[in-house]
Amino acid sequence: MKKMIATTLFVCLGFSLVVQMAGCKKSGQGGSQGTAANAEEKMKEAADATGQYLSDQKDKFIEQAKKSYASVESETNQLMAKLKAKTSDQWQQTETDLQTKLQAAKQQLDKLPQASSQAWQQTQEGFNDALTKLKKAYEDAKAKLEKEQSSLPTS
Repeated sequence: MKKMIATTLFVCLGFSLVVQMAGCKKSGQGGSQGTAANAEEKMKEAADATGQYLSDQKDKFIEQAKKSYASVESETNQLMAKLKAKTSDQWQQTETDLQTKLQAAKQQLDKLPQASSQAWQQTQEGFNDALTKLKKAYEDAKAKLEKEQSSLPTS
């Protein structure tokens, strides 16, 4: 009888120990799941913050691009108004070239707000390239016009 009580007590004690260990594992896993959920939440917050930063940078670039374009557009339009008075084919070609480059820069500017994050760099480079070509064409035409005007005899 003592042996049977000892065996029953031993089995109950063993069973109790197994149940407690299983409970510890579950709470340990719950802690791990809590830690994993916490880490996942922190990663989501970091991704959101990064996305917001990139969006802000994109917005700043677009605003600066609009200002740059508007400045060059104004100068180019003033120069083209002067070129309209010129009748030679050479000046008409220069005006057409400026108008084409102005339109190309405007098209690239208009693409910026719709550019996806994957296409952003390429779109940004496209705008910068178009604006650089427009500025060069403007500077070349302006220099040529100034040279022509300075070579005219004064009365």
